[in-house]
Amino acid sequence: MATTSRSVCLSAQTARGCTPSGRSDGSGGRDLATVAIDAGSGQGLWVARYDGPGHGDEFTCWVTCVEATPDGATVVVTGASAATGTSNYAYVTVAYRASDGASRWSARYDGPAGGNDYANDLAISPTGDRVFVTGQRESAPFVNDVATVAYDMPTGTQAWLAEFDGPAHGDDFASTIAASPDGLALYVIGSASSLTTGYDYLTLSYLPSSGARRWAARYDGPGHGDDLGFFLTVSTTGSRVYVTGSSVGALGDGDFATVAYEGA
Repeated sequence: MATTSRSVCLSAQTARGCTPSGRSDGSGGRDLATVAIDAGSGQGLWVARYDGPGHGDEFTCWVTCVEATPDGATVVVTGASAATGTSNYAYVTVAYRASDGASRWSARYDGPAGGNDYANDLAISPTGDRVFVTGQRESAPFVNDVATVAYDMPTGTQAWLAEFDGPAHGDDFASTIAASPDGLALYVIGSASSLTTGYDYLTLSYLPSSGARRWAARYDGPGHGDDLGFFLTVSTTGSRVYVTGSSVGALGDGDFATVAYEGA
């Protein structure tokens, strides 16, 4: 029996339907499986599968696994895929034609250490010309850095790669990525290790055109424990970015903590 996990359902902007994506048992391992469903009738429109070159397990990311371009012409899926000749994983991003599920391109990112690299979220620029994927790459055993990759939408060619290794040189990871509505800034939220206070919220701002980092901000809660940033959103004007997650309070318990930063 086919199994799916961490599936996300997104309404395509052409109003064609809902496009869930997850993982499904294939001939050699689990594959990425993306299904288009007519929103009005629930009728299946098409199914697209991705089996990587390693013919091992593929699975979607845990936040926004699938997004449609603003014009509704393309659906993009991201996740992790077994690398060739190894049990480790690499980022995988696949673009499909929304009308029939035909593959437009696929792109992979495998960090230089050859470890386990997991894509956790994706965003599409407001103009639809670029796809941004973020997650964590293994730079040493059990040590991860944030790695954000931009691809040109028409071809899947990598436009830039931005890496972040915090001052503690420990475990850093990204959870969510979002572009500002005006397209002037790109934001990533996650968590970064500290020498003394466990994890702190980590918020990064990049130039979408080049991947140059605009600024980095951290938040350490009053309990000075593990503060894990999970989600973000950008104001409609692009002037502020809001991040939220779980933060250790003064009494040692986990609290909701939401932080606002000045945006672009």
